[in-house]
Amino acid sequence: MKYIYKLFSIITLSIITISCSDDFLNLKPSTSLSELDVFTDEALLTNFVNNNYGRAFRDKFHRNPADEGITDNGQGRDAIYTDFVGDNFNSSRGEGFTANLWSTSFSTIRNVNLFFEKTEGNPNSLDESTLLDLSGQMRYIRSWVYFDLLRTYGGVPIVTETYNLETASEIPPRSSIQEVGAFILGELDKAITELPEKGSEAIVGRINKDVAMALKGRLTLYLASPLYNNGSNGSQQQWEAARDANKAILDLNHYDLNTPYENIFLQGTQNTSSTIFAKTYSDALPQPGERAGRHILGCTHGGYTMVQPTQDLVNAYQMNDGQYPYEEDLVTVNPNSGYDEQNPYVNRDPRFYKSILFQGSTFSSVTTPDHVQQYWQLEDQSAIGADVSIAGVIGGGCNSQGGYNFRKYADGRAPTQSTTPWVYFRLAEFELNYAEAQLQLGDEDEARAALNRVRNRPGIEMPPISDTVTGAELWRAYHYERRIELVFEGHRWQDGRRWMMGKELFEKQPKGTKIIRTDGGNTGDAITVTYEHFAVDIQPQWGPRKWNNKAYWAPIPPNEIVKSEDVLTQNPGWD
Repeated sequence: MKYIYKLFSIITLSIITISCSDDFLNLKPSTSLSELDVFTDEALLTNFVNNNYGRAFRDKFHRNPADEGITDNGQGRDAIYTDFVGDNFNSSRGEGFTANLWSTSFSTIRNVNLFFEKTEGNPNSLDESTLLDLSGQMRYIRSWVYFDLLRTYGGVPIVTETYNLETASEIPPRSSIQEVGAFILGELDKAITELPEKGSEAIVGRINKDVAMALKGRLTLYLASPLYNNGSNGSQQQWEAARDANKAILDLNHYDLNTPYENIFLQGTQNTSSTIFAKTYSDALPQPGERAGRHILGCTHGGYTMVQPTQDLVNAYQMNDGQYPYEEDLVTVNPNSGYDEQNPYVNRDPRFYKSILFQGSTFSSVTTPDHVQQYWQLEDQSAIGADVSIAGVIGGGCNSQGGYNFRKYADGRAPTQSTTPWVYFRLAEFELNYAEAQLQLGDEDEARAALNRVRNRPGIEMPPISDTVTGAELWRAYHYERRIELVFEGHRWQDGRRWMMGKELFEKQPKGTKIIRTDGGNTGDAITVTYEHFAVDIQPQWGPRKWNNKAYWAPIPPNEIVKSEDVLTQNPGWD
């Protein structure tokens, strides 16, 4: 069924310009022009396409880190995210949780549909190769927006023509999860034929053929997962599709794993050999999304600690010899690991030091050069270190309560207003996606090889997973690798949900460590401390986490259901 919006004869379109060619997603308002001007002028049409980048790629440092703050990896300061996995949330607050995803997405989809309606058959004789490229970009943008809707709400209406969002008779019903997935896959296959190959001069923020292939890889993995199949594991055909789509990325040989782990997430490094697609920023256009450090660093560095790591995450990091320091419960020490709870940060997986700030670690920023992080407190709480606060007792609200801050994505050169890119796709993800698909298909050798490529790359060089590691132990190794490698990149919330492990992972109470200074606390004294792990409740004012299965999908905005005269149906549990 098609739903057609009766357009005014002339509409105004906000046209934007690019601040510079190396910062493709840096967009700023320029002027308003008529529809006729836009679709008959190649430069204006290009800018119309560019405008929709900013609308579609909404992931940024005040959105995805907030997702991390409702998982076992972190705890956020914003009550709306904590409430979502508790008992204090109703459907009317859904747009706050999703940052108005529903309304923004369908507005963007309408722009894409308008583009295709006005350019079909090339009535204005634009350069064919340019129009093909722009068509591929817009098709990908619509695909990404639908993917964002799919992973948030499940099934949504599929709309390929301009229509009136305000008229009930023209609002289509929701398609099923798999129908939406099939639609996106079909669009991606078309986009792959339209988009140009990645060239050596490729701008990471511009969509090309590889970017469309990357989304196809991630989408096929999701579509094979239990959440997308009514709680059942995907079919062999679905897992084969996931295997093949992710292997296609690996076989491109356009990317490698040689970029130093921390450099992928610093400003000025968006064109790394590991990065497939990233949202970039410019110094000329300050935006909230640029403030990576402000969201994750503490007061000392000008930050607010909007989300902080949990002890559960810290305990998950292996020793550098590949031993797990804790048993699977992440509470009981593994006696064979050599781990010492009173010297907890030595000899850990190198990614720990590149991702987490902890007691005694050094972070140098222009605000505070060569700063040694201090998360200690005196036994009587009469004094505390510069980087910690005690909930309701002492310390700034901008500091960590649990004894840790995230380091990943923090750039000391510009801790509060950096141009750090948001990385959408990088090669390591597709090694892990491929490994998961192969595990599901029973090919443990291929899965193990992919995991070892991630573990044993330059700068990480963790011991390879032995051929003797099979079955449940190999699955444990996979889950470890995915959690640690992709921490703080917006994956944990999606992964826990698609595996339908919400209660197991996201009902864990966010705990930190109490670090007691034992040397007396006098200035000039060598600092000695003891650790009481899991002794701190992080942000206790929000109350305990309690998983409800309704949180697997966000609520459809109630006003949209009313507007549709109940053509749209609400997700389970949100009525």
